[in-house]
Amino acid sequence: MKIKPLIIAEAGLIHDGSIGIAKSFIDKAAETGVDAVKFQMHYGDHESSRYEKFRKKFSYLDKTRKDYWNRTSFNFDQWKYLKKEAEKKKLIFICSPFSLKAVDYLNNLKVKYWKIASGEFNNMLMIDKIVSKSNSPLILSTGLATKYEIDKVTKYLKFK
Repeated sequence: MKIKPLIIAEAGLIHDGSIGIAKSFIDKAAETGVDAVKFQMHYGDHESSRYEKFRKKFSYLDKTRKDYWNRTSFNFDQWKYLKKEAEKKKLIFICSPFSLKAVDYLNNLKVKYWKIASGEFNNMLMIDKIVSKSNSPLILSTGLATKYEIDKVTKYLKFK
């Protein structure tokens, strides 16, 4: 049996908080013939703490990573709009959640696929919430995971 690969255009946060740029990325991705477009859903108040050592200043516009995520976040209606625009272009809308709030938003949007970013690979609270709320396929990015972590998470998911 031959399985067709799913080709995904990675938008991430390249929109920098502009709904217009996000929409234009969808348009350009559709022109290339990809199957899906994938964004990231961040909400700084739900995933950042001033005590996290790796949350360093990295932007001229934003004092902290939390500020960056808050500035580049969309509200639910904006995400709904982007999903609709992707579907109009015959693209699958995928969005990686980075908080439980984002899981709720994406579940309400009825996403067809879930994509866990490698930095969230061990976020078992988030993975468990996704698995308990949805029957949609889960794509796990393993870039930052060790073999032990991959074995642990896949074993966990097999018994869910």
